[in-house]
Amino acid sequence: KVLYREYRAASARLQGTWDDYRSCLVIKLTLNDVFISDPRASIPGHHQLKVELWPYAVPEEIRRQAESVSLEDLYSGKGASGWPANVAPMVNRLHKVVVAKLMAKVEAEIHQRLAYGVNCFLMVLLGTALGLLLRGGQTLAAVAITAVIVMIVACSMLMGRQLIEESGSSSLRAQTLLNGRLWGIVMIWGGIVVMALANAWVYLVRLRR
Repeated sequence: KVLYREYRAASARLQGTWDDYRSCLVIKLTLNDVFISDPRASIPGHHQLKVELWPYAVPEEIRRQAESVSLEDLYSGKGASGWPANVAPMVNRLHKVVVAKLMAKVEAEIHQRLAYGVNCFLMVLLGTALGLLLRGGQTLAAVAITAVIVMIVACSMLMGRQLIEESGSSSLRAQTLLNGRLWGIVMIWGGIVVMALANAWVYLVRLRR
């Protein structure tokens, strides 16, 4: 015995979506304001606000068309004249928003990690020098001074990273974005410069006395 249902919807939406279980692109059919019934049943049907039916296989023709366009073609705009009208705005958004935001995050991550490694090295040097200067019962004072400086540098790095990331997602003019990126780099490495100057003062001035 074959069981089936009849769906009558006020509107429907067909879209492609990624199926994690099958690791492939599938079709999802979304029905709105649906009346569901079984034509062979004696009981009446019922309404549902929304019904999602999937997965359905992607038609072979659409699959071939999608496979013929590479990521390089999308990014370079090659063959844009043959694309559907709704694809061009999506590619434009890819260039101006998605890629720019991703590159800003990558750049911020690189600067922060490099600065963090240098900061750890300078922190050890500063703590050692302060430990020699403040011997005896003042050891905790040396630790406290180093911790305060490190916290200031860490806050500076976080603020700088935030500025770099926002420069990739902001809608301001290019000059403003460039300034935001530069200020972010200055804030990240400015704290390292302060830490290096503090080390230089302690080693070249205080420890020589």
